[in-house]
Amino acid sequence: MSGRRDPRPRDRVKKGLSRPYTRTYACLSCHETRKRVVEYPDYPDALPCPTCGGEALWMSHRFRAPPKDDDHAWKVIEAVAKLGFRYFPVGEDYPTGLSEVPGFAERQAPRLRQARTTSSPGA
Repeated sequence: MSGRRDPRPRDRVKKGLSRPYTRTYACLSCHETRKRVVEYPDYPDALPCPTCGGEALWMSHRFRAPPKDDDHAWKVIEAVAKLGFRYFPVGEDYPTGLSEVPGFAERQAPRLRQARTTSSPGA
């Protein structure tokens, strides 16, 4: 049977062979985004930023950080994050300008209320 793979699934977690569980965290102070190893399912919504010590917020794996020097884009991200959104799919594009944030918040208010009542992260 040389050269043939064992067709039975292996219990990788029991053997300690699984990869660590990571989440994306973004610091709104220094504009740093990093993947951090967390314990599943008890991942925190925020962790201290390893660069500046500020608060790094858990973001969706779909979150794409703008360049560090794009202060306008980071202000939009901060405004959206303060509303409770962490860039999970919400059925529409996220705002790209500060003037778009209030309308986005109004349209997404029912989704945010539902997420808060069901403890669903990121709306």
